[in-house]
Amino acid sequence: MNFHTRWKLTPFQALYGYVPGSLTIDPYIPREYLQERARMLEVLRGNLCEAQNRMKAFGDKHRTERSFEVGDEVYLKLHRYKQSLVQLRRNMKLAPKYYGPFRILAKVGQVAYRLMLLPTSVSQVLVQWVNYSPSEATWEDYYDIVARFPDFSMDHGGPGPSLLGSNVTDRCGNSRID
Repeated sequence: MNFHTRWKLTPFQALYGYVPGSLTIDPYIPREYLQERARMLEVLRGNLCEAQNRMKAFGDKHRTERSFEVGDEVYLKLHRYKQSLVQLRRNMKLAPKYYGPFRILAKVGQVAYRLMLLPTSVSQVLVQWVNYSPSEATWEDYYDIVARFPDFSMDHGGPGPSLLGSNVTDRCGNSRID
C-alpha cells in the first residue's frame, strides 16, 4: 500500500475519503468469477444478436426487392460531393440527388446495370499507373487524358482501351469504345 508520510493516508483515502476495498480473493472465487463472467458474456452475445435482428427488421420494413430489365428507365442516384458524372455544378450542396430517367442498356450483375447516359456526361477512364498497386489507380477525365497523351487510343482492337501497353477501363456505360 502506498502510504503518504505527511498526510498519514494513502492517496486513495486522501482523494475519496475512505479506505479502498480489499483485493484479497479466496482461492475458490476466481473459478466462480470466471464461470459467472462466461455466463454474462453469453447473455450479452444473445442480447447483441437480438438487437441486431431488431435493427435489421426495422430497416427492412420499408425496403422492397427491385429488379429491372433492359429497356426500363431508371433514375441514377449520385453522391453529391464524390460523383459529378452527369452534371458539373458550382454549388454541389444544392445539386439534385437523383438524375434521369436513363434507359438500361444491359444488366451487368445482379444489381448492376449499364445505363445510356447523356452524350454530354463526363466520360472517365480508370488509369492503372506503372509501378503502383491497383489500389492506387485513379479515375481521370477521358478528354484530359486524350489532351495530355495524344497516343492514347480506345480503338486498338484489343479487349479494352490502352496507352503504351497499359490497360484502362471506361467508367461511363454508353461511351465505352472497345
